[in-house]
Amino acid sequence: MIKFGFWVPPIGLAILIFVFSNMPKPPSPDLGVEFGDKIIHFLVYMLLSTLLALAINGGKKHQITKKKLAITIMLTSFYGLTDEVHQFFVQGRNSDIWDWLADTFGGIAGAYIFLFINKIGERNNV
Repeated sequence: MIKFGFWVPPIGLAILIFVFSNMPKPPSPDLGVEFGDKIIHFLVYMLLSTLLALAINGGKKHQITKKKLAITIMLTSFYGLTDEVHQFFVQGRNSDIWDWLADTFGGIAGAYIFLFINKIGERNNV
């Protein structure tokens, strides 16, 4: 049984990413480091992946399968790719393979954070 309520946060975040990607000069915090935008990409897609893992797992905090984890990573990476393609067509923006890689690694990190939390919860019966 699909629990649609768990899909609201990842879909909402995906829409927010799309809105920001559609802006020629989106607001972005200055992290004061070189490649700060890559850190932001990584963190946003890490959150997206964690939310996707929860939704794909039907809201269950336990027993995520490797298949569901792989689907989470692939969907997150694919969304990052489509985001970069979309930015190619937005005036004032450009596509960057390094942004997509930051998105993908963020997606991997988020999925494994979900898995780690999952394992702790299973161990502690939470």
